Amino acid sequence: MSELPNPHLDVLGEDDTLGATAEAVLPSAYLAPDQRLLLSAAMPPAKMRKVSTTGGLTAREYHVLRILDCYGWCTPEMVRRIANFHGVPWTSEGRLTYRLLRRLKELGFVVSRKLHDGTKTIANAATPNGMAYIRSHGDALLCDTNAVKDPASVFHFIGLNNIMLQFMSQFPTRYWLSDFQVRSDNSCIGANGLAKDYDSVGELALSTGHVRIAVEYERWQQSSHRYLKLCACLASEKYLHMVIYFLGKPELLRSAAPHFKRLGGFVYFVDYGQFLTKGADVYAHYWYLGHLYEAPLRDVLDHASRKQRLDYFPIHQLTLRMGK
Repeated sequence: MSELPNPHLDVLGEDDTLGATAEAVLPSAYLAPDQRLLLSAAMPPAKMRKVSTTGGLTAREYHVLRILDCYGWCTPEMVRRIANFHGVPWTSEGRLTYRLLRRLKELGFVVSRKLHDGTKTIANAATPNGMAYIRSHGDALLCDTNAVKDPASVFHFIGLNNIMLQFMSQFPTRYWLSDFQVRSDNSCIGANGLAKDYDSVGELALSTGHVRIAVEYERWQQSSHRYLKLCACLASEKYLHMVIYFLGKPELLRSAAPHFKRLGGFVYFVDYGQFLTKGADVYAHYWYLGHLYEAPLRDVLDHASRKQRLDYFPIHQLTLRMGK
């Protein structure tokens, strides 16, 4: 594997704000001694019960509702793949997913919307009634998970879920937190939590070790003031190895990347469309000593996994366990 211009990706071009972390560990969550983080995809299948809630939803129907509450807008295929990742085996046949979504829509728990992206793809999200149903069963997250109130959010969630599923198809994944789960963790942990309410946070298992990444999906350029505040926030991050900005338009690299120059090898820029096509073989751009370089994302992840960062133990992982 070719060396990156900066083999020590925790060293910045201008200062060492993000240098080696202290040896003391600031626990993000206090786990019971017998709790362990397992590869979600390796979890044993959940036992299904015919009816699992007092409202009459089957276990699978409730699983679908919780997935939509957690991950926002999802296509039926996304629902199926997310369920598989969390240890609930579904067949590749789409008819079951469509039937479950139709049932939830009839109950007023789910709303559907055409994407109008040149295909017949339909996205689904939990309604306020669906979220209230989840709250009534004690499984609600600690933030507003209403993805329906902002019509423009559908493409943002679809993009983030595409990114998540592409990573899961390329690497063993210890966990993956959605926007809503990250917010809930930060609400619970407070000052010792993640530095930002990232769009997503995940931990991947590589041959060289584990790498924790945050994902930001940028579809539009933001103001210089916002980028300035964002960089100050990212400079205080203590748990993550890297932040990856997925750019919805190639021209965003030229306009957005210069604002992150001082963060050096902590922030990477990847073309969203190319990532969906090439996966981890796509090129990532990053700053080093005032110059913008590029390297395969797979190599960047490998290098980042060698850095020492504080462990992070997520609190609000989605657990689809309803069988006894």
